[in-house]
Amino acid sequence: MIRELLKDLQSMKGAVIHNYDTFPIVYGEKKNQVGLSLFVNLNRVSNRNPVQFPRVKLYEVLFLYCFHCFLFFRYLFMEIIRT
Repeated sequence: MIRELLKDLQSMKGAVIHNYDTFPIVYGEKKNQVGLSLFVNLNRVSNRNPVQFPRVKLYEVLFLYCFHCFLFFRYLFMEIIRT
């Protein structure tokens, strides 16, 4: 998913020329960047191995996940209110 969002963002000009409905074309470049950063951060949190990082507790991972979800949905809510 991360690779696809990044490639769609890189090929926006071609998508506009060929009239493709990609995520950055439909929802905008800013929302694509926010979604991309969300997926990257969630991937970083979920790939932590407890064997390598013994001090990372489950509640810390869940807190980070919930915090990123809160920021993402707060951003979407603010965008809906503005439009």
